[in-house]
Amino acid sequence: MAAASRARRWSLAGKTALVTGGTKGIGRAIVEELAGFGVRVHTCSRHDADLQDCLRRWNAAGEGGGAAALVTGSVCDVSVRGDREALLAHHLLRDAAAGGGAAASVVNISSTAAFYAAPHLAVYSATKGGMNQLTRCLAAEWARDGVRVNAVEPGATRTDICDTSGVALGEKTRRRLADAGAMDRVPIRRIGEPEEVAAAVVFLCMPAASYITGQVICVDGGRTLL
Repeated sequence: MAAASRARRWSLAGKTALVTGGTKGIGRAIVEELAGFGVRVHTCSRHDADLQDCLRRWNAAGEGGGAAALVTGSVCDVSVRGDREALLAHHLLRDAAAGGGAAASVVNISSTAAFYAAPHLAVYSATKGGMNQLTRCLAAEWARDGVRVNAVEPGATRTDICDTSGVALGEKTRRRLADAGAMDRVPIRRIGEPEEVAAAVVFLCMPAASYITGQVICVDGGRTLL
């Protein structure tokens, strides 16, 4: 009996998830990690070419009923209201919501930029700080409805965000961040991998994390300790 209870706490089989921005970096790692745990995942991207490329790769990996076969996708810019409404009306998400009765989990992706100052990142850092407080407020508001809300704060992670996010970093800053010396303030002394961030996200979605809400969890190799 104890073994069965433990298995349920650490299982996401049969669950449904929406992952926005799931074709690159951390988002893609989250999609693949969730699918690996048997979750039906719907993801979206602003760029159809990126989405189709990922879907082809996931479908190829999922031939024969593999986990990647559980992933679907659509083109959507979540900053546009009409796109958001169309996304939430997707049949997979609508059917999941209609099931009712099951606890739900929201995991926002923040950044350690909310903790410390960095050149050229004023707007980015401010939005991440706002996301942290939004996470806490929604956790307090939605708890009565059985919805947990947490955030994960990645530190320096091996993604292409500097090339695709619109954050303008000068060449000097790029070289400084790429230099191994930039890891001097990271106790683990290396850059993070997207899969390590995805693992934290998946944990927060599990029944094993059912008493965790309103938290902002750093996945940064200890960077915010120093």
